Amino acid sequence: MYKMIPLIGLVLLSGCVKTTGAKIEDFGPARANIGPSVDIRLLKDARTASTFAASTYKVQAELLTADETGMIVLYALGNANGVRVTRIPYSLIRKCFFEDLQYLNFGESRKLTDSRKEQIRLVSRFPGGVESAAFQKILESMGQTEVDLIESRP
Repeated sequence: MYKMIPLIGLVLLSGCVKTTGAKIEDFGPARANIGPSVDIRLLKDARTASTFAASTYKVQAELLTADETGMIVLYALGNANGVRVTRIPYSLIRKCFFEDLQYLNFGESRKLTDSRKEQIRLVSRFPGGVESAAFQKILESMGQTEVDLIESRP
């Protein structure tokens, strides 16, 4: 019986331990209807859509959704073209920083694994993807008929 007292004490104390990690009240995308902020550095051979400046290799955006090949973001151009819905393939990203989710950062020495791609998808504004009718409404609200693409230079 007396041998059980330390075990019982340990069990009772474990309930008093404060947990660490992300909490819903501290996670901006969970409190507001936005995706996480992401700061992307593109490879120099990335060719951007005509709405981008020719020398744009930095993208600060909101993550809308992601899949196994890339991300779709809302990209504020900082010019007369306003905000654009843009697809960025992972293959053209040199570095990627998530403002409040540093564990998802990748690039250079930090590999982009399949597991990390899945985690990126799960924290996006639309983790299940966006149905086509809803996506068309998003495009229309941005004055677009199709998604801008960032591609590799020929």
